[in-house]
Amino acid sequence: MATITKDITDQVAAIIGDTLNGWFQPHLNFDPIVVRQRYDDWYGEDYLEAWIVWEGDYDYMDYSRINGLRRVIEPQLNELVVDLFIHPHYIAKWDWDLNNKRLLK
Repeated sequence: MATITKDITDQVAAIIGDTLNGWFQPHLNFDPIVVRQRYDDWYGEDYLEAWIVWEGDYDYMDYSRINGLRRVIEPQLNELVVDLFIHPHYIAKWDWDLNNKRLLK
C-alpha cells in the first residue's frame, strides 16, 4: 500500500473530530485527534491509528455511537480514497498530556 500523505491523515482527523464533536458537544470535546498510518506486523497490512483525545463529562460517552464511527464516516473516507482500517484509541486529555510523547513513538 502506498503511503498516505499528512494532508490526508489531517483530513481524516478533521472528519473524526467534526463527527464526534457534532454528536457530543457541549458535554464532551474531542481535540486533538492525531491520525497516522501504521503497519501491523501480525496481519501484514497497513492501518490508520487514531489517537482521539476527549475532555468533558464521561457520563455522556455513548459507546454505541463511538463503535459505529467508521460506518458513519466511511462515505467521506471513500471520497478521500482511504480504504485502510481505522484503529481508534480514546484517551482522556489529562492522560494524553502526560503520555503523548511515549504514545507517538
